[in-house]
Amino acid sequence: MPRVEEATFADASAVARVLRASIAALCDADHENRRDLIERWSGNKTHEQAIAWIQDPKTIVLVSRAGSEIAAVGACGEGRILLNYVAPEHRFEGHSKALLRRMEEILRQKGTTCARLTSTITAHRFYSAAGWHDEGQPETSDGDLVGYPMAKDLDA
Repeated sequence: MPRVEEATFADASAVARVLRASIAALCDADHENRRDLIERWSGNKTHEQAIAWIQDPKTIVLVSRAGSEIAAVGACGEGRILLNYVAPEHRFEGHSKALLRRMEEILRQKGTTCARLTSTITAHRFYSAAGWHDEGQPETSDGDLVGYPMAKDLDA
């Protein structure tokens, strides 16, 4: 059973590790195993960047644990889901769903009525199944990575 809680500074290295592993191993549809895209996408997924996200008062970084191990990482702030990545060895265990539910709850509590995110190709079906809908045309960024702008009415 996933256990979702706020990330601490002690989690920063594991947070970065989960993000990089998820991108490299699970997002083939997005980066097509192109080393240059994987490196650009995961380049800022470092211990230092995780610390910066954790200490940013506008961002809430969450982890989902399997026992004492960090199985997934999520972040939200200012009406947006910013991150939701699962470690490859914990895929399909409910961690991403648990993180998404908690982040939606946090945004709702902060007064967000319509939340937004940009989905990867890999996660698009996941978000659609969770009630998110496309909002505009897919956008290309970071040299070939496609992002799907999505929204969800949190009052529904």
